[in-house]
Order: sequence, then structure tokens, then C-alpha cells
Amino acid sequence: YMMTLTTTQTNQPLKTILIHQLIFLDNMKNFLNIYLEKYGLIIISSLSLFFTPLMPTFVLVGFLVLSDFITGVLKASKQKDVRSRRMIDKFYTSIAYFIGIIITYKMENYFGDQLPFLKAVVAIIAATELQSIRENIKAISGVDLLQPVMKLLKRKQDESN
Repeated sequence: YMMTLTTTQTNQPLKTILIHQLIFLDNMKNFLNIYLEKYGLIIISSLSLFFTPLMPTFVLVGFLVLSDFITGVLKASKQKDVRSRRMIDKFYTSIAYFIGIIITYKMENYFGDQLPFLKAVVAIIAATELQSIRENIKAISGVDLLQPVMKLLKRKQDESN
């Protein structure tokens, strides 16, 4: 006896549906290969021209996000609480940061340089990531990186009074 699985909606054999899906995916792959082969250089050139003014900002934010991610993984492994959900959330957060940077860059272009939207957004992102890195390092090593800075500022303030 040979049984064929069928779907409940179309009553078509499941094997036929899978074959049609594979054919569709193969056709889509061929289309993308041809399209990228033909227009890939134009697309890459256009994107690089668009993102060139933002590269230093992307590098700074990318470095901070990567540092926060690494220290977060170290903290989680020390606490034996490594979860993939947190890593996925960090990925989504970093995508949101980069989209926010692009949007504020375009806003700044539209409104002119009178309002420093981009600098404000990058400052908020940097402060958030630096605070998270500080908390992670404190949980890993027990050392608060802000404590020596606060002591130095207090000493300078006492000297000036």
C-alpha cells in the first residue's frame, strides 16, 4: 500500500505542493542572480554613496553595540543565564539604532543643519550602550568604571573650592 499525504485545504498531495514550492524558489533564485549580476554594481555604488557620510557614525555605534554584546555574553555566562532570546533582542535593537540613524540623517538633510538631530540621537545611543557596558563590567568583575571618574571629579571640585 502506498499512502500520499494530502493537505486539508486543497486536497493536493503534499509532495506536489513541495515540488511546486521548490520550482518557485529555484526560479526566484535564478531571477535574483540575473538581476544582481546586471544591476549589482549600480546598487552597491548607490548604497555606498548614500551611506558614506554616515560611516563614522556607523563605526562608532557598531563598536559600542559589539562591545555591549560581548560584555553581555560574558556577564550572562558568568551568571549561567545565557539565552538566545536576549541575543536576538540585541540584534533587533542594533537594527533599530541603524534605522534611527538613517532616519535622523535624512531629517537633518531635510531641515538643514539648524537642528542637530543626528548628534542628539547618536549621543543617546552612545549613553545607553556605555551604561549597559558599565553595568556588564560591574557584574563581571565587581569594578564600577564610573567610580574612579567620580572620585577624580570630586577631588577637582574640592581643590577648586
